Parts: sequence; structure tokens; C-alpha cells
Amino acid sequence: MENGSVSTVSVECEKPMKESSTVFSCNSLDSQHSEDDSCESSSTGTAVSPGGCHNEELTMKSDSTELVDSGVETTSRSPSQCESDNSNLQTPNSNSIEINDAYHEHLQPESCELLESSSLLEEQSTLDHPLRNLSCLELDSSTNDAQVPKVMISNPQTNTRPSECIPLHNLFNSHPENSSEPHWVERLGYKNWLLHLARRRRCEILILAGFVVWIVLFIVLAIVMNGNAARQVNDGNLNSAGGVSNRNLSKVDIAVNSNTPNIISPLFDPTVTTSEEKNAQNTTYASEITTAMDRNTSDPHNTHLSLPKKHDTLKVSHENTKPSELPSAVEELTTVSASDDKHINISRLLLSNGDFEVGMMSTSTPVTENESLDVQSSDYLIGVGRADITGPAADVNMMGYANPGQTSGGIHLRQYSRAFIVEDLETRVRTVFVNIDACMASTLVKLEVLKVLKTEFGDLYTAENLCISGTHTHSGPAGFLQDVLFQISSWGYVEETLSAMVKGIVESIKIAHDSTQAGYILMNKGDLVGSNINRSPSAYENNPEEEKARYKHNVDTDMVLLKFMDQNGNGIGMINWFPVHCTSMNNTNQLISSDNKGYAEVLFENYMNQNDRHGEGGFVAAFAQSNEGDVSPNTKGPHCLDTGEPCDLEHSTCNGKSQYCVASGPGKDMFESTKIIGENQFVKAKELYESATVKLKGPVKFIHEYVNMTDFEVVLKNETKVKTCKPAMGFSFAAGTTDGPGAFDFKQGDKSGNKFWNVIRNFLHSPSKEQVDCHFPKPILLDTGEMDAPYEWQPQIIDTQILQIGQFFIVALPGEFSTMAGRRLRDGVYQSLKMSNKNIDFQVTLAGLSNSYSDYITTHEEYLIQRYEGASTIYGPYTSEAYTQQFKKLALYLAQSKNVTSSVAPVDIKDKLMSFQVGVIYDGKPFSSSFGDVSSDAKPSYKAGDEVTVTFVAGNPRNCLHIEKTNITFLSVEKEVTDGVWKIIFTDADWDTKFTWVRTSTFRGLSDANISWQTHKTTSPGKYRVNHYGCYKSLVYGIYPYSGTSKAFMIESPLD
Repeated sequence: MENGSVSTVSVECEKPMKESSTVFSCNSLDSQHSEDDSCESSSTGTAVSPGGCHNEELTMKSDSTELVDSGVETTSRSPSQCESDNSNLQTPNSNSIEINDAYHEHLQPESCELLESSSLLEEQSTLDHPLRNLSCLELDSSTNDAQVPKVMISNPQTNTRPSECIPLHNLFNSHPENSSEPHWVERLGYKNWLLHLARRRRCEILILAGFVVWIVLFIVLAIVMNGNAARQVNDGNLNSAGGVSNRNLSKVDIAVNSNTPNIISPLFDPTVTTSEEKNAQNTTYASEITTAMDRNTSDPHNTHLSLPKKHDTLKVSHENTKPSELPSAVEELTTVSASDDKHINISRLLLSNGDFEVGMMSTSTPVTENESLDVQSSDYLIGVGRADITGPAADVNMMGYANPGQTSGGIHLRQYSRAFIVEDLETRVRTVFVNIDACMASTLVKLEVLKVLKTEFGDLYTAENLCISGTHTHSGPAGFLQDVLFQISSWGYVEETLSAMVKGIVESIKIAHDSTQAGYILMNKGDLVGSNINRSPSAYENNPEEEKARYKHNVDTDMVLLKFMDQNGNGIGMINWFPVHCTSMNNTNQLISSDNKGYAEVLFENYMNQNDRHGEGGFVAAFAQSNEGDVSPNTKGPHCLDTGEPCDLEHSTCNGKSQYCVASGPGKDMFESTKIIGENQFVKAKELYESATVKLKGPVKFIHEYVNMTDFEVVLKNETKVKTCKPAMGFSFAAGTTDGPGAFDFKQGDKSGNKFWNVIRNFLHSPSKEQVDCHFPKPILLDTGEMDAPYEWQPQIIDTQILQIGQFFIVALPGEFSTMAGRRLRDGVYQSLKMSNKNIDFQVTLAGLSNSYSDYITTHEEYLIQRYEGASTIYGPYTSEAYTQQFKKLALYLAQSKNVTSSVAPVDIKDKLMSFQVGVIYDGKPFSSSFGDVSSDAKPSYKAGDEVTVTFVAGNPRNCLHIEKTNITFLSVEKEVTDGVWKIIFTDADWDTKFTWVRTSTFRGLSDANISWQTHKTTSPGKYRVNHYGCYKSLVYGIYPYSGTSKAFMIESPLD
């Protein structure tokens, strides 16, 4: 029945009934029906009161009738009209009841028969109506108030009790709009409704109850987790009183950064916005902005942010702030314009009580049809970016020394990826150079990075125009190469290491991509002496005299630098290349460190970014590697540990033992040596940066080819043709170097081998005669080229590449070239370029450890001496000549704009990689302690220049790599700037702090976090505290963050 239709049913009192029941009857099935099945509704019913019988009438609205006020009305109807639809009973007066459609779909009685004691309503409603499936509807007039009759609803099948009745007007006159309760609850009452529901919906109720219980448990668990995190944040990030009031926030101006950060602050989620705070949207706000800055940020610029629905603007500048200065969230802004015509994409701007928080942000300058770009002083589009790639800070072997006992156990300096994008404004060709604080780049890393970039940018970034180069720190987690030999000491492939690297590299490229802007590049170069020595001078001396006479030193001392500037002349980035091993931190170090080049990056970026904490400023500085194969930073040279005398020159031994011959210096320990060599590089780079004048001009181009280095034909100067070999490692490889000696009785310069170790070798694989002849005079210790189980032991397909920016050429070396091998290759590339254009002064720079890692590359003459570098030249005596020939070809093709197509490609075997690295099983804590509790607190006061140390109950640092907010700092040092307001001044990315993780009980899973802060005499007096952040793993419930805070202590001025 449609809404508004009317039908009539008369109810008449037949006789007094038990319990004063009222009879409903319908004649739709009565014998009075006409032949055309019309139905005459003429029955009458009487509502009987205790004192007698009164005529009353029930009417049901239909299209053909009107409301009947009194008497009995008979209406002829069709069978379809006899079916009562859309029912809502009302009592317009004391004599009639109106049934119409109001809230639900209909009650549809199929038939109603006159019963002696009651009326049966059989209906089949498809909706959830309060009267659904009721077999009896009885009108009870037994109430004392005759004007307010009641309806009794009973169901014999469910034994509904007659007493369960409600006043008639409560059932029929209630309306959803007039009540806060559901109208079916008002009609039946909660008790009746629940009883009815329980009887009719047993299965559904059980399912619903189970679902509700599950939801409740989930919510309780979430509250407990969030409450714990919130408690830890309040205790550790804010202040000892449990937090910082928004009204007491210190006002600090903040820069809008042109790089997107990974995180805001440890364990802080800025996305929470309350309804009360949303009411502040129409408030007039002040111009101060408070933020928690991230380590992955970019260039600060003064800019104006326009508030929504307002004409006011806010000037935003940058100063240091701390994660605790976080006001309540109120309003979110996206894409606000800047005064310098950049598009500043601020993903979150939260406003409250006159304070602001700028959360994650990025700037970009895309060239659009509606944007005019001033390129009169610009030659390129340039962009820079930086992101954290720090891997697992516990339990993982470090890559470089191959020392099984050197596993990570904390952080001294974090690892970063720094990306530089250059695009030709005319051809739109772009290149990407990425410098990572890692031992090297690898085929596995590049392939994984390219997978992600493909999903983000399509074919914009490929293997051809992307170069990834490593600084060669030996203090970073291993497990990111796909070759068996490099996985032995790390117990296989380590997903945590690879994942952190790939995410950070991709993020740095994204930041550089988003920040591209018109600009130009200047070049400079100069000598840096006293910061590197040749660690295999006997091999170097075997090179031709006339060749050596061309050079002043037995190492390259040139530092080559590129200065990136925007179109307004503001510096945004810098790259320099200088050859020196990052082995200032020796093989006893267990703290993650970016070594001397990483410290130089810290100094340069801090200098350019002024007040920003390291990793947070906009300027990006990369200290890249070059031909460092035989170059050491330990400038004191090798000496015997037992006697202090110089080591044997040819074999680098002391009394026949290589373990006692160790190079050191220039400092008193490895930390001071790292600092000195890093400072030397920083000072020289700063000088070259400030005096750079040579402007790069010309096209941006690149050339790339994969080659099989195991069967590469080389044409020598005398036209003789030779070939490279399948990979193999010599005996001297196991002797190590003076930077990190090996074990057992191996020694450098070994050209004969050892029968005992030959037996051990043959147990793995005995080299073929072809291999022995090809590698001669190298005695083969590991025949890696002929072993392929479970997969390749050393690479066969190698990535070769050259990038061009104007007259500047970057040769991506896929390994560690010795000084002379690098010189020969650089000269060969230069001569190939000159063949195409003799009038241009080309600058050829070698970028070591790029894209693939094929160990060392020495000259043929150096190879014959079989020092460590020669024994690690894996493709045989003509490896250097092969690479020089390949890169000369690429240079010639690049200069002539010829294309080259790779006939081979590396195989992606990530899914086949094996790992035997045991994950974190669980973390335990001492009885009556919690994670983050202080077990050894700070002293009440220190003199400036003292070292502050605090120990916390800790979880395994590896846990934090498995939660969303990766790369959080494990520590912070805060200073109280005003009463109750603390400001972060150091994190674990700073030189002055050390985070050391120590396992105290393997069985119980106990560990400590020792945090130290070295103050200086220049440290400002005041009140300080130390925070520790971490993550613990429950045996059952997963990983949770925690934090802890030391007591406040004073730093006092040093005594005169």
C-alpha cells in the first residue's frame, strides 16, 4: 500500500470477553464477498469496559475512504485492497483508531478471522517492524482511564505474558521525531523488545555479541597501547610533570623546508584533531609557529602562508625547535603559496590558541603552463634531498672488515642518502646522483630502488640515468648484497638493512624531485694533503717509473667539488669527490658510523644550515668516494702493536703475523682520527665551495651498459688480445689490510699459497686448471666464479655508466680502483672525450663504489705483487685494462651521442636470497622495572667539558625498524629554555652523543641502553636532561614503543 491510502475496518463488541479483550475481525475472507472478489468490511467490534460494552470503531485509511468519525461504514474493495499495508495506529478521538503508514514499510495481514477470544493477525513483513510476526493483537480497555486504552501484544508461540502491555497512545501516538528513543522501543519498552528479539534472533544475537566482544577487546588493547605510548611520550618527550601546556609554549619561528621529512618526532602523531579545537578555526592567530623538525628536511626560506578563509598572512622563518613543543591540532592546510613563487606543499598545519605547528612539509617548483620560470641566469633544473638510511643498530655484522665479531651495538653517527637531480632545460634529460653513507652500492640495492621508483615515476628514473655511490664506511650494517661471499659474515641477506637503505634512497630522490628549481652549478678543485696515504706502497712502486714520475704523490690529493645554487644565487647543495677509505673507525668499533666522510657531511651541513640540528636543514652536502682502493686515512702508517716499530713493508707483518700490523692516526684513538680526517675534508670543501667560479654549461646526458666481466676481451697496446677471468680471491685477501688485519697465518704478498688451506679450499671447490692459469700469479683461495650454490658467490654482470653535466663527467666505478688504476681510467676517458671536441676543457671525476660492487681493481703491475688489493682483483690480471677499455668506449659514444644497448642484464634473485640471521624473539626487563626506566641516572651537576652518561632499561633497537615510524632517534639531549619548556639540542645523529646497546642476559632477553653526551667547555650553562626512545618486543603481543627520561641536571661553567 502506498502512503496516504485509506481502508476501513469496523470493530464491534460481540459479547463480553475474558479480560475485557477486544475482537478484531476482517471480512476479506468472509462469505459476504461479491463475485468479483470485492470485500465488504462490515464487521463491528466493541471495546468492552469493565462496566459494559461501548461501540468504538477502528478505521484503516485507504485511497477510497475517509476517516470515519462514528457509526459503521461498509466499503466494497478488491482483494488487494483488503490487505492492510503500512500500519501506524493512532487515536484521533476516543471512538476511532487510525492505521496508516508513517515510519516503516507495512504490516501485511494476509487474513484476519473472527475469533471468540481474540483476533489473529497473520502478517509477513519483510522489515524489522515492532509488530512483526505477532500472532495476536488485542485491545485492552481494562485500564482505569477509559480515555487511555492499552494494547496488549501477545504471541502464544513465545508465551508473551498478557501483562506486557503499554498505554495505547504510547504505542500509536509516538513518533521518532518527537523522541530521542527509537519508536519501536517506546512502543514496546526495552524489556519487551529485548525479550522479543532474544526469542526471534538467537543466532544473530550470538554473532552480534561475539562481534561486539571482539571490538571491545580490540578497543581496550588499542587504548592500552596508545596510553602506554602517550605516557612514555609525555614522560620522555615533554617534561617530568607529564607534558607541556599549550598556553605555556615557547614561541619559536620555523622555516618551511623544501624537503619532505620522514618523521616529525619520536613516537609523536600530529594528526589528532579534537572537535573543541576545530572551533578555533575562526580565531585570529599569531605569527609564531612551533614545530617538531625532522632530520630529513631541506633549504629554509622565508615565506608567507595564507590562512584559509582569511586575508591575513603569516611570515614563517626557521629556528631550532624540539619535539615537545607541540600544540593541539586544529586546522589543516594543504598547498599554500610562497612569496618566492614556489609551491609549498604543507601536509599539515595545526593551529591552536595562537600557536602553530608545521608538520610534514615539502616544497616543489614544477614547471606548469601557468607558471613562468626565470631561466636567464639558469642552465639547469636542480634538486637536492636527504633521507635516513640507518639500518639495524644491534646484532648485525658490519660490512667492510668481514670481521664476524664486529656486530652493531648502537649509533655514533647516522647513515644518510643524499640525492642530486640535474635536468637539462632544453632537452628535459635528467640525471640523478645519489651518495649513500654505506660501504658501497650494490646491484641488489639499485634493482630494489628502481622497482619503487618505477611505481612512483614511471620511466623517469631508470638504471641508465640513476647512479648510486657509497662512501665506503666500514661501520654500517651488512646484508644488502646478493652475492654469497659478502653474506658469509652477516649470516646471509638482512632484510632490515636492505629495507632501510631502499626506503631512504627512494625518499631522498623524492625530496630532490619535489624540490627541483631553476639554478646553476659551479665547479672547483684543489689539493688536500695530509689526509690520506697509500697502504700498499710496495705494489704502487711496481708501476712504470715514467708513469709514477707524472705525479707528485702515490695517492690522488685532488678534491673536485660541485656547488649547486638556485637562480637567486643561494646555495642549496654540494658534492665533492676525494679518495680516502672510510676506515678511521677500526674493526673493533660496534657503533654505526658514517666515519670520516660522514662527519665532514655533518660539519658542512651544520655550517650551511646554521641553527638546524643535523639532518634537518635544507642544504645537502655529500662527500663522495673516488679511487680509494689503496688509500688509507690512517696517516701515522702501520706499526707493530707489540713493539711500536714499523711493520714489514712487503708483507705488512710483525714477527710473521699480520694481526699485529695495524695502521692508526692521526688521532690518539679512532674517534679522534675520524674527527681529524673529517675536519680536513670539511675545511677544504668549504674553501673550494666559497671560491668556486667555473660554471657548468652544456647538455645533460648519460650512457649506461651492463657487461659480463667474466669473459671480456681486452686489446692491449701491443694489439695482443687477452680475456678476463671468472671471479676468484687470492690468499692475500684473507690477510686483510693494515686498516683491518685478517686472521690465522695469512699475509699480504703471498704468491704461492698454503697446502693446508688448499685442502680447505678444495673442500668447497677445487679451481679448474683454466682458472688457475687465468689468475696467475694469484694463488686461488676461493674459486668464487665456479661456485653457484645457492647462488652466485661474486657478480658476473656489472653496471657501467657515465653521467654528463655540461663539461663535467662522472664515471661510475663499480668497485674499488687503486690510485694508479683510477688515474689510467680517468685519462683514458678524457682522451676519448677530446677526440670529439678538442676545444672543451673536460673535467672527468671518478665516483667509486657505484651501482655494482666487483671488489678491487689494480693495475696489471700491482696485481703481480699480490697485496690485498691485487688478491681481491677478482677478474684476473687484466681487470683494470678491461674496465678502462669499456669506459673509453662509453665516453666516445656519449660524446658522439651514440646509443649503446646492453646484451646482458643482472638477474633479480631477491626472492631466492637466504638469511640465517635470527630475529628478535622477545625483550625482557628486570622485575619491578619498565622499559625506559633509568637504571643509572645522571649526576646532579657537571662541569662544562665533562661527559654525561645515563643508562636505561632497553629493548632491542632492531624492533624499531618494524614499526611505521622508522628511523626515530634513540636519544635526545634537551635543555630547559624556560620554566617547564625543553628544547632538543642533540640527537643520535650528532657527533657529541653515543647510543650504546648492551645485551645483559640472552636467556632473559635483558638489555641496557647507555647514552653518553660529551660536553665542551663552550657548552652553555643551564638545566639539561637526557631522553631515550626505543621499542620492545613482547613474546605474544608484538612490538611497542617506549621512552624514558633522566632526572634534570645542571651544566656549570668550567673552573678557570
